Amino acid sequence: MIEDLWTAGASQREIRLGTEPEIRYYQIEGSSLDNWRGTQIGRLLILRDVTEIKRAGAQLLEQQRALAMLQEREQLARELHDSIGQVLGYASLKMSAARKLMEDGKLAKADDQLAHLESSLSEAHADVREYILNLRTAPSGEKPFFSTLRNYLDGFHQNYGIHVDVSIGPDVNEDVFAVEMKIQLFRVLQESLSNARKYAATNYVNVSFEMEEGRVRMRIRDNGKGFDPLQAAGAGSGHFGLSFMRERAESLGGNLKMQSAPGEGTCVEVEVPAKGKVETK
Repeated sequence: MIEDLWTAGASQREIRLGTEPEIRYYQIEGSSLDNWRGTQIGRLLILRDVTEIKRAGAQLLEQQRALAMLQEREQLARELHDSIGQVLGYASLKMSAARKLMEDGKLAKADDQLAHLESSLSEAHADVREYILNLRTAPSGEKPFFSTLRNYLDGFHQNYGIHVDVSIGPDVNEDVFAVEMKIQLFRVLQESLSNARKYAATNYVNVSFEMEEGRVRMRIRDNGKGFDPLQAAGAGSGHFGLSFMRERAESLGGNLKMQSAPGEGTCVEVEVPAKGKVETK
């Protein structure tokens, strides 16, 4: 039976024997048996039980997935605090101010406060819809990265009317993405699209993936109004969520760059090592 499973010319192969829950995995190592004349007279097959190694590897992978999801929840909690939490705090202050103005008979000023409040709550509603979309389409180890990505972009287009094209280089496939890499790149993409929706006044975004020298490069370009990076730096990077995006890229051993100019759109570029690649300093 084992010889029937053996592929001619191969020196090593793995097989599975038994049924659940008692399946065991064996690695077959084979070599040719030759006589003194160099003529093959048989084949030597050695079976090594690698069941526990495979189980340990599967357990480690599951732990890595759980850790990545835990870190993602913590990151999302921080982002919610810095976005929705601040808006709701601002809305509470505006409501209190409007009530005081109404009590004092200053109806015009109260109406102005309520108009600001309405605008803020409208923006918060759009943000909540975005967070729901983000959570519903979150990547995982079981879901193919690019099909998850396209599902998210379809929802983004339906919510906000912004068209997003995706281009994938010939050397980029599902195998280059580790579990944590999927999550972090996905969140950088979502933050970039959120910025494009809120600040760029754009109707089109292009997302591209390329592979070069063992590194995956993701670019997000919009055709919006752009901005002056020097002025943005002077005002603090939190406005565009740059600190969050940079943390995500650096957690993967990569880096993030943003390029923009007034009237020329914005480009966010992330480079990270592909799955199984080790960075050398």
